[in-house]
Amino acid sequence: GNCCVSPECYGHMTHLLSSLANGRIILALEGGYNLTTISEAMCSCTDALLGNPLPPLPSALKVSPSAIESILNTVHVHKKYWNCLQFDVDLPSYEPQKTALEDLETTVLSG
Repeated sequence: GNCCVSPECYGHMTHLLSSLANGRIILALEGGYNLTTISEAMCSCTDALLGNPLPPLPSALKVSPSAIESILNTVHVHKKYWNCLQFDVDLPSYEPQKTALEDLETTVLSG
């Protein structure tokens, strides 16, 4: 949750995953919390599967700490089943960032 992935990014992730899976991918729609966004994401994923050009991603993207945590947890669980996830490279570490609310609580409680 709270990964804030754009529809365009879903297309790029689909493209990257298709190379790992030799093109064997199943896409499943889950949720429906925002019908416009999920529709755009599905179109972007379909474009990736069809080999259509994908729009470039902004160069100044910030990676959500929640996304990093989710990816690291997924790799940890699945690496014993997938050889492609068994590599000898350190992945980025995840250090939880304080939220503005937590900063405010710290300031109020300590002041």
